[in-house]
Amino acid sequence: MAWYPGAIRKEITKFRTPLLIRRGVCLHVAVSEGSSLYSFFSGAAVCSHFYVRKDGTVEQYVDTKYQAPANLYGNKSLISVETQGGVRNADSEPWTAAQVESLAKICAWANQTHGIPLVQMPDSKPTTKGVGYHRLGVDPYRVDGGEKWSNAYGKVCPGAAKIKQVPAVIARARALAGETLPDTGELFTVSQYEDILEAIAGVREQVGNVGDNVTNSRGVISDRVINNLGPRLDKVTDHAYNAAVNSAANRQIIPANTAVLVERLLQVQASGGTLSRADIEDVFKDVRFTVGEAA
Repeated sequence: MAWYPGAIRKEITKFRTPLLIRRGVCLHVAVSEGSSLYSFFSGAAVCSHFYVRKDGTVEQYVDTKYQAPANLYGNKSLISVETQGGVRNADSEPWTAAQVESLAKICAWANQTHGIPLVQMPDSKPTTKGVGYHRLGVDPYRVDGGEKWSNAYGKVCPGAAKIKQVPAVIARARALAGETLPDTGELFTVSQYEDILEAIAGVREQVGNVGDNVTNSRGVISDRVINNLGPRLDKVTDHAYNAAVNSAANRQIIPANTAVLVERLLQVQASGGTLSRADIEDVFKDVRFTVGEAA
């Protein structure tokens, strides 16, 4: 049995499909001001594991050893958390401070209980692990190869303002789990810096091998080229998110637009010959993106 000790237990027993893989926590907004979703979920075909009120009170409806059907094809591997709010200005309304704290506690518990890593999920791909949000699996925001987490086209859940708070939720969860790294004034360790250099060198090599159709009409590296580079970008993206949750709040970075981040790094490398650690940190500090759009 896996019941979060900080929650009011309101078990809905009809959901009994095993959750065999637990790779992530997915955050939602309920588009409801109700103090509980228990009555609604009891009579519905959908349900989340948790509900977090604006005052931070947590309810749990489904044992995390079972699936809670809130994420369509992601149900088999995700722990879902609905949050009160979103009735008015769903995209611009942030979570309350109490909600952020409770979400962080749930994520820290999921890390300690199920081994879910306290890093931000950049996409809904089946192999991606960490803490994410519903919109990652919603068209047209869903990346190629990503799981579909909703049939509702254009659904913004949980909203742009809340998405910007996800790094703060993760940073607090890491502190609660005892994982916070000291802020040294640098974004990367030496090994991370070397990994990024290696990855960028590989990207440069691949870009150089694709022929004349590297750039688009604006003279920048095309999305097609970036998307085809695949695993070589993983280290860059991983370190970007790790840097975001481990650095001081005023230097948090959310580089969901990997193409732009890599393009900037390649431009710096091309102009200077090699990338210094300072060059890389400057680019990461400067590139601040929410999913799919400049912040």
